[in-house]
Amino acid sequence: INPPKIKYESKGISSVKSRVTNISAHLKDDIDIMTFRSLINDHIKSTVVDAEYYDFTKEDIIAIKKIETERFTTWDWNYGNSPKYKGNQSNKFAGGVVEVFYETKKGVFTGVKFYGDFFSRFDVSDVEEKFIGLTHDEKTVKNLFKNIMLDDYFKNITADEITSLFF
Repeated sequence: INPPKIKYESKGISSVKSRVTNISAHLKDDIDIMTFRSLINDHIKSTVVDAEYYDFTKEDIIAIKKIETERFTTWDWNYGNSPKYKGNQSNKFAGGVVEVFYETKKGVFTGVKFYGDFFSRFDVSDVEEKFIGLTHDEKTVKNLFKNIMLDDYFKNITADEITSLFF
């Protein structure tokens, strides 16, 4: 198991310990998810002493939703604790090819470089510098482009097109 480093480098992963597989590929017959769930539950009940099936109460579901909202859907949880990672993406647009290379640390841009055959009135380094310190999330990138005359830097290329290179 030796995938190319580029496959996992941009994800902030230092190594690949094992491959992931679909369980269905290891079953004799095709079964739906509910049947599979039932088989797992039956196995646990037959092999674990005093195992019981638990149905969530309304209160449980409210508490779970609260934890989801307060913790798991926050930027800090999803990006703020992420390791340093690099990414790059390119695409051909009406105004030319644009390639972006970026680095982040804890979900914050630490470096951005644009390359391509697009036309520009001004040096794109002006735009690159504006990324430093911003969070790597789509809303922030879109907001950044609202304050830039993008056509001066990427002729005939839209903010949505440039934004798509980061996500």
